Amino acid sequence: MKRLDLVEYDCGPGCSSYGQVIAADLDAEIVKVRDFEDGSVWRGLMDHARVLGEQEIREALLFSGGYARKLLPPFENTPK
Repeated sequence: MKRLDLVEYDCGPGCSSYGQVIAADLDAEIVKVRDFEDGSVWRGLMDHARVLGEQEIREALLFSGGYARKLLPPFENTPK
């Protein structure tokens, strides 16, 4: 997991959300993620986050708030 990866992370019991990695400490296995929905920052173990595949990214952005649309370019401009 590295900076700028798009991830799904566990934000609480039975709750998950989507965001972008803003910092990753591989030695401590800690990651910081900026939430797509509201721009808040989540910090936790890498075991509680997973990198999204291309199709999952598209689906995540469909259901995300305005922060994701400001953060990422439109898919038409994204190389495949």
